[in-house]
Amino acid sequence: MKHKIHLPLSSMFLTRIIWLVVLILSFDANLAIAQSGTGFTYQGKLTDNGNPVNTPQNMSFRVYDAQSDGNLIAGPVSISSVPVVAGIFTVELDFGPLSPSIFNGNRWLDITVGATTTLPRQHITAAPNSIRSISAAAADTAVNAQNLNSLPPSSYVLSTDSRLDDSRPPTSGSSFYIQNQNTATQAANFKIGGDASIGGNLTVTGTLGATLGQSVNTVYGTSPIAVSSALSLYTLVPGLTQTISVPTNSGLWISTDGGIQNTATGSTYAAVDIGIFVDGVVSNSAGQRRVVAANTSGFGQMISNWSFAISRELAAGNHTIEVRVVSVDPSASTANVSSGISPQLQGQLTVAVIRK
Repeated sequence: MKHKIHLPLSSMFLTRIIWLVVLILSFDANLAIAQSGTGFTYQGKLTDNGNPVNTPQNMSFRVYDAQSDGNLIAGPVSISSVPVVAGIFTVELDFGPLSPSIFNGNRWLDITVGATTTLPRQHITAAPNSIRSISAAAADTAVNAQNLNSLPPSSYVLSTDSRLDDSRPPTSGSSFYIQNQNTATQAANFKIGGDASIGGNLTVTGTLGATLGQSVNTVYGTSPIAVSSALSLYTLVPGLTQTISVPTNSGLWISTDGGIQNTATGSTYAAVDIGIFVDGVVSNSAGQRRVVAANTSGFGQMISNWSFAISRELAAGNHTIEVRVVSVDPSASTANVSSGISPQLQGQLTVAVIRK
């Protein structure tokens, strides 16, 4: 932008016109701090009737808070014999240690060339205002700029933790640390005292010394039950019942075994059905077995055994597992099922809870 200035008449010249073109108004923070910390460089161009000025000029600089009139904020800073070459002049302006507050707001630079010629004020834009960053507006009211959220550095940075000067090398392949890798097997041990979860697959190449949430419970027969042809409904085998708390994402493995004994002699037989019941319901999927104890001419009161297992997926919560027995033939002899003392007959019920 050019500004026209009328100079006073002289004995040699009529009205002379000086044009001021602002080329650069900048602030070099590094240079200013190294020299005074508050100075900045101002560069402009002077022309006389369109011709570049090539003679030194006396100049005076002031800072105002308005484009015209207004209040004088700083200055004057007077510089004699400012070199002007091809119209270009450069000055280093320093309004003293108050410069950060001087440039806090809209400011205009007033320039006087010679004794009386005042050029139009130039608006000081963001670059000189960067002097303000030396004192940072936020730090003007800070209680302690070294604190973070009002807490001293000692609250965030530990210097007494022994791990800071641990001599164990945290290098690749070190046996002192568990490191993220999926290639070579790392020779390192670890122990976890709390809970842990694995988001992906777990591959174990050695011996697994944990149950992974698995539990096994076994109960045994407490006394025999006599099953005659009159026993037409499934009846609990004494002692063979469990109530199991099933966790989420778990399944059950249920197995049972035991024996029946034909109580008659001669060529007779005893026949019963054994069933595994879950919450009062017998399973139709491999949950029942028929056991027959038949005498021969040479042997009486024969014993036969049952042994089978099923697996079930149940909702989380408590579930009752039972072994029951029922007569299957009205012509059959009475059978003693299970026992509380005879190991050949005593039944057992085992339930394993398996986490998925």
